Amino acid sequence: MVPQHIDDIGVTSTDRAKWVLQIMIYTDEGNGVCFKRNPSIRWSKTSHLWQIGDFRILNPMITILYKSNKQAPAEKEIHDIQLLIKEIRCPSG
Repeated sequence: MVPQHIDDIGVTSTDRAKWVLQIMIYTDEGNGVCFKRNPSIRWSKTSHLWQIGDFRILNPMITILYKSNKQAPAEKEIHDIQLLIKEIRCPSG
């Protein structure tokens, strides 16, 4: 089990010169995913990953969400974030 305060885990190259992998930690509940920093921000599992060819990647809007520094977004911002995650469609692979 990953401690609650851990949002992601980074792996660097052997010489630590660059990031080679980032593992993002999230909580799922039923058919949805919950943002650990603010549980009022949720999205569907179908919006969470994109399938491009043989690869599944994280919806880029979720990466942007994790990189945002605002601890207490306004209700409208929460709504906008959820809409962006839901509405951004995966490019055809």
